[in-house]
Amino acid sequence: MNILIIGMTIGLIGKVALGVAVIRVHMHLAEERKVDGDVVRAIEREKYITAGAIFFMIAGYLLETAYFMGFFA
Repeated sequence: MNILIIGMTIGLIGKVALGVAVIRVHMHLAEERKVDGDVVRAIEREKYITAGAIFFMIAGYLLETAYFMGFFA
């Protein structure tokens, strides 16, 4: 498989995961209408998803850059 396609796919997974994490936290806040222990725990859980999403976006960027720089010709 082409390294460019892999990089773009990994980047897309990261962007979608980040969007899902943000939407989930906001939905939880909207349901609770206050910041209590339950909301704080949800935010703590979403931090890990967000960190993973950022990792995927950076990895995708590096793979795309490596492709365009000719490292995988």
